[in-house]
Amino acid sequence: MSNSTLILPQDINDTTEDQRNELYIDKYGFTLDEILTIGRLPNDFNKIEQICDSLVYHYNFSNREKKSKTGAQLTLCTIGGLFREPWDGDYKRSTSDVRNILRRRYNSSGENLTTTHFLREEMNVYKGNLVELKEKNFQFLVTSVDLKESIRIPEEINFNEGMLIGIAYADAYVINDNLKNRNAERGRGLIFKGSNYDEEYALYTNILDMLKDQHNYMGEIKKHEFTTPNKFQGVTPSINVCSTSIATWYHNDLEFPTGNERNSFKLPKFNYEAEVGFFVGYVGAKARTGKYRNLRVYTKDFEIANLLIQMAEKLEIDYNYREDNNDRYESTKVLTIGKKGIGKMQEEDLLINPSHRNILLK
Repeated sequence: MSNSTLILPQDINDTTEDQRNELYIDKYGFTLDEILTIGRLPNDFNKIEQICDSLVYHYNFSNREKKSKTGAQLTLCTIGGLFREPWDGDYKRSTSDVRNILRRRYNSSGENLTTTHFLREEMNVYKGNLVELKEKNFQFLVTSVDLKESIRIPEEINFNEGMLIGIAYADAYVINDNLKNRNAERGRGLIFKGSNYDEEYALYTNILDMLKDQHNYMGEIKKHEFTTPNKFQGVTPSINVCSTSIATWYHNDLEFPTGNERNSFKLPKFNYEAEVGFFVGYVGAKARTGKYRNLRVYTKDFEIANLLIQMAEKLEIDYNYREDNNDRYESTKVLTIGKKGIGKMQEEDLLINPSHRNILLK
């Protein structure tokens, strides 16, 4: 619900104390998990109940002309009341204090935070870091949806972060609608799309775990059926990451290409751990199993091919490399990792695609 939603007396008639407490919090758009989290905090419910009661009384029994503002004041006053022990009933001073804090936060980060978000921070139920990173000059965009879902962005890119980025360079693209418009809540996303549902389902399950660990994003795998012109039918997996902050972090901070720029790769500068992660992620998503029990990675991008070769050599993974000049404009680079190299990757725990491990069983 929005900040302007006010708790009225009829809302709390014939309710238990727990129901009233939940109602006070739920009016601010909290999730059930957050409500339960707040319920475990000492004394917060009693204090919020006192604050809200005073505002509800003020709304219903005073002669204020501009009653429409009371809903927003309810939020502001609740936050302000959390700073005071005990609650002194001065809603005007509380409202003013919080507005001043939000103004200072805006000057620091450039983000116009809602009072609801600020309340969630004060109640210790916000687990994201978007505003914190914006204060450090990150270029992604922030929306109220991402704030509400406590989306996180990695401050540093190491092995795990590099691995997910490698998978993204192999299998994903950014939806480019309104990438520069901070007022648009929809039309942005990072789309992972595979080629074979049965073979890649386990890999895409791993991607969901990575998104949860690194971005606090809860996604799902979708199935897409298709039929080619020659009547071949198949099913592919996909994950739609519906987050403006994540999508614009990839596009603006990592210079990740959009759907219209798929061949214009420009790899970020990584440290060694991130390079290893990128290699593992890209090979895990891009490599196809060959009939000679090997893995083959096809790419037309020289920069990616060069990074894969460098990392294979640094990790002492046996490989073969060739260029196919079937295209009159650009060649296809092919990196082949044989069974010995696959065994080396298995020993070093660098195989993230379960279907690739099956080669060692043949």
